Amino acid sequence: MPQRAKYSGPITTFIEEAPDSILGKITSTSAHDVELLQRNAWLEQIRVLKDQLTAFQSAYIFLEFSIPRMGKRADVVLIAEGVVLGYSSSFQSHHHSLTMAKV
Repeated sequence: MPQRAKYSGPITTFIEEAPDSILGKITSTSAHDVELLQRNAWLEQIRVLKDQLTAFQSAYIFLEFSIPRMGKRADVVLIAEGVVLGYSSSFQSHHHSLTMAKV
C-alpha cells in the first residue's frame, strides 16, 4: 500500500522531533527540487503546529497527505478523539481551508 503522507506519526513524536528531521522526511520523497520559499513555509508550519498542538497528546498527525481519487492534497490531517481535521493552505494565494469530520 502506498504511503499517503510524506510524514506521519503520533503527535507526541512530532512535537519531540527536530524540525529539520521532519522537513527531511517531507522533502526526501519529492520528485523535484524544493524551492527555498516552500522549505521555509514547511518549517514555519512545523513550528506553528508544534506550538499549537501540545494539548492533543493522543492525536496522530499526517503532513502532505494525498487524498485518494481526488488528486488533491491536505497540508495537515490530524486525527484526535474520533475527529478528523484536515487543513490546506496555498502560501502563494494566501488561501486557507479547514475541514472537520467526525468519524
